[in-house]
Amino acid sequence: MKKISYIIWDLDNTVWRPREDEVDIIIGSILKPKGRERLIHEFPIGLENIKEQFYSFHKEFSEVFLETKVTEKKILKLFIELTEVALMHYDILPIEFWEEWQTRSKTIDLNEKVTEVLEKLKRENCRNIVLTDWIKSTQLRRLKENDLLEYFELVHACDGQYLKSNPKATKRIEGIIEVARDNAVIIGDSLGSDIAFGNRAGIMTIWYNDKNKENNTNIKPDYEISSLQEIGGILL
Repeated sequence: MKKISYIIWDLDNTVWRPREDEVDIIIGSILKPKGRERLIHEFPIGLENIKEQFYSFHKEFSEVFLETKVTEKKILKLFIELTEVALMHYDILPIEFWEEWQTRSKTIDLNEKVTEVLEKLKRENCRNIVLTDWIKSTQLRRLKENDLLEYFELVHACDGQYLKSNPKATKRIEGIIEVARDNAVIIGDSLGSDIAFGNRAGIMTIWYNDKNKENNTNIKPDYEISSLQEIGGILL
């Protein structure tokens, strides 16, 4: 195999995963300074309602922005619409939750050995690039907090762009693809987003499938891995 120079990384559920208790962390961080943390225990169904709407937002996000460009303003509007009623249980404004989630709370865990893998690729002069379907300021913060930013030479977020699942999204890294189409690979957990993007762009794809999901689609990755440590054996 020809040496791969450009490695395009998905972040969410590939480089890191959201913690299962992320909503609990955010709500606690908001209520504790106000002396109202007891509300979680006095009215636990309120927390369950918030979680339900929070996860509903993630599903709606992909559907709402399927055919239109993403902006933080539009994302926030959708978030407020879907969570406002549930957050009222604890007298929390959606913007409070949003700002805690995006700018302060540590609600992710790195996937296994990702720092070690990135370090190895860097030593081999591979050029790591982020291609994420989330807001740049948030992803930069998370990369910095987890000491990962130094491994990436470019962070390409969805601000003002199409999601990776949209065929028009290949323009997001058009310059890289044009000069290195046979010299690049995309790594991600989503068949419909990351792998479909790579197939349309004509670059190699690696599906990170650590949950051993069945592929019941017509989207075919070039490689499938269950551990990020397998990347070295494919590319180096």
